[in-house]
Amino acid sequence: MTTEPTPVSAPGWDRATYRCGRCGAEHTVTTEDAYLQAVGVHTDAHVVWDRLNPIERDGFASILRTILSAPELGFELLALADRQQNTGGDTSSPTAVLGTNTPQPDCEGGLVAAPAQPAKNTFTALSACFSRDLAALISEEAPHDPTPNEFIDLVARVRDTVNPVSGDLMDAVTELTEALNGPGDDQREQLARARIHLRNAVEAVR
Repeated sequence: MTTEPTPVSAPGWDRATYRCGRCGAEHTVTTEDAYLQAVGVHTDAHVVWDRLNPIERDGFASILRTILSAPELGFELLALADRQQNTGGDTSSPTAVLGTNTPQPDCEGGLVAAPAQPAKNTFTALSACFSRDLAALISEEAPHDPTPNEFIDLVARVRDTVNPVSGDLMDAVTELTEALNGPGDDQREQLARARIHLRNAVEAVR
C-alpha cells in the first residue's frame, strides 16, 4: 500500500491523502491522528477480506450492508450473542419478527439496552485481527476472547521470541500498555498506532 501526502500551500501538517495500492481506495484527512486511523482501519479491512473465500465474502458483505443500514440492529445482535454465550441458552424465538418485537425486561427488571462501547472493545478488535497471526509466530494456539492484558502479554511473548528483535513489536507493546493504563482521551490514537506497528511486525516476520 502507498500513501501520498497532498501538497498544500501553507506550511506544516495540513492535509494528506491515503491511497491504497491494492484496491485504489482514497481517504483524505486533515489531522495526523485521523491519517493513522485511516491507514490502520483500511489495512485491517484487507487482512479480514483476504481470509475469506468468495462465498464468505458475499455473505459477509450482505450482513454488513444490513447491519450498517441499521446500527441499532448491530448492537442488539451483539447483545444477543453475548447473552447466549454467557448463559449457554437459546435466544431464538419462533415468533420473532424484525422491527415488531417489544423489548423484554432483563433479570433485574430493566430493559436490555444496546451495549456500550467501552475502551476494551477496541482491544477486542485488535485481538480479533492479530491474535491468530501472532500466536502462530510462536507456535501457540490463538487465545479465545482475550482480555486487554492477555492480548498485551501475547504481543510481549512474540516480541521476546522473534529474532531479530522487532522494533514494531516493542513499540506496539508500549502503545497498547499506555492505551490500557493511560488517559482515555489518548487511547484511540495509541491503539491506531499500535495497529500499524502490529501489522508491520507480522508482515516483516512472515
